[in-house]
Amino acid sequence: MNRKNDKAEKGKSGRKTAVTATDVRKQLGLCGRCGPFLASYERLESDIDLETAVANLDGKWLTLDWNPNIRELVYRSYGNRVDIGFYHMDSLCPACRRRFVFHADDHERTLRIRLSSEGGYG
Repeated sequence: MNRKNDKAEKGKSGRKTAVTATDVRKQLGLCGRCGPFLASYERLESDIDLETAVANLDGKWLTLDWNPNIRELVYRSYGNRVDIGFYHMDSLCPACRRRFVFHADDHERTLRIRLSSEGGYG
């Protein structure tokens, strides 16, 4: 019986696999546009909103709440103007090619940002 191997196996299986808000900040912070966007979003909406969004991750997508201030933030960060009449917009960050999607329906408006910038639309 090899105790070192037993401990190594326990350590591997006991690792935390859930993504945290800190992980998201690090991932988006690597981009000169996505990082400042997220920091400004947190100032506008609060850390609690980011924590909630991270807890509700949908695969590799972070879903953020939407309001008129976020509309201006998207324009300043990415150069995309989301007009009031838009129901859907699908675009890429010009710097890192991370995909982001605005969607509105009768009940809610959201901005979804893909955590990995790999592949763009692919």
